[in-house]
Amino acid sequence: MRYTRCTQVAGGATMDVMGDKATLYGTGRFVQSSPREEPRDEAGEAADEAAEELRRRLAAEAGDVEAMSVLGAMLLRRGDLDGAEPHLRAATGAGDRAAANNLGVLLHQRGYPDEAAGWWRIAAVAGSTAAAHALGRHHRERGDEPAAEYWLRQSAEQGHTLGAYALADLLEHRGDTAGTERWMRAAADRGHREGAYRLARALDRRAVAEGDGGAELLEEAEQWYRQAAARGHRRAALHLGAILEKRGELKEAGRWYLTSAKDGEARAACALGFLLRDAGDTENAAVWWLRAAQEGDGNAANALGALHAERGETQTAERWYRAAMDAGDINGAYNLGLLCA
Repeated sequence: MRYTRCTQVAGGATMDVMGDKATLYGTGRFVQSSPREEPRDEAGEAADEAAEELRRRLAAEAGDVEAMSVLGAMLLRRGDLDGAEPHLRAATGAGDRAAANNLGVLLHQRGYPDEAAGWWRIAAVAGSTAAAHALGRHHRERGDEPAAEYWLRQSAEQGHTLGAYALADLLEHRGDTAGTERWMRAAADRGHREGAYRLARALDRRAVAEGDGGAELLEEAEQWYRQAAARGHRRAALHLGAILEKRGELKEAGRWYLTSAKDGEARAACALGFLLRDAGDTENAAVWWLRAAQEGDGNAANALGALHAERGETQTAERWYRAAMDAGDINGAYNLGLLCA
């Protein structure tokens, strides 16, 4: 019987969804709670939020532009578009750039992207990096790549994390390898999880291409995989596990495979099954292979077939070999041929 360990494949990534609350609702006026503070119960947090909203509402009614902007952002975050719009329009009319940005978000959510872009442009010209990012995304969706690059670059060069990531994504689409790596690295440096993963994949591929001379690249790739995996990126955890397994650090590799498999990554479940089998735990190996095979992993289905064939359970083995073959696994087809012979 023939089988192979689960292999890595590059995972693509979609761009971040326009309207990210951390950036598009930010006004720079909210105070973040200290990590040393004791956590509050939900009732206490709700009471504080209600009190803050009342305070902002009274100030807004008295003509305070900052209060109008913040109140509008609070209502927008809650999904109260009708309540948020008049406050945001009033603050925007008074020259508040955060309100102009958030008004753009609101109009985009209402289905008026062109009007939204008009307000984002006003906010971006006034220096809003979040608005420049949103405007760049708008132009890219419209197919206007030069305008998209201009606004995304404005955002990225002023330190906006999502702007850097979106610019890297655009440059990758154009085949600009150097520019892609520069801005993907900038996004990763600022904590962007997908940016860290995609930078690691690029470095990993270069390391493979360079062979023995790519050791430093692989070492750097591992660090970015580790950063993305620590932030919950399941494919990064899979690739990190593979690097550690190849190096013989099986215990840590198993931990990352388990983390990834629990998050739904079938290839990690398959790889974890092989680690368990090599450790003599075929029962638990079968559990993880079954989980991966049910998600369409041909390698895991083939491994299950081989396990049942070794036990003399030929009908079950045949079923899993056929599942492996249907999933495109050549070893499943080979083993099915042996079984039939």
